[in-house]
Amino acid sequence: MISPANGVLVSRGVGCRDTLVTMPKKKTAKKGKDAKNAKNTKSAKKTPRKMPAFTKPTEETRAAFERATDGLPGVERRTMFGYPSVFLNGNMLA
Repeated sequence: MISPANGVLVSRGVGCRDTLVTMPKKKTAKKGKDAKNAKNTKSAKKTPRKMPAFTKPTEETRAAFERATDGLPGVERRTMFGYPSVFLNGNMLA
């Protein structure tokens, strides 16, 4: 018998095998001395990571990108975050 306690039956359709996916066990709260120690050990506050600075691409980089993507049929050229990019059917390729 399949229940949330021992898994979930995933059916993939006719002619395919069904798969039993087990659910992760819930963590129980610590009791006694372990609970007291868990409360006293706080992780150090993380300092926010500095975002990298975006630099404008050089003309040499732009020209290399144009040469690399020049022969692609049906692409649309756009600028993303200041950099040249190529889209096909609304999906970004490069």
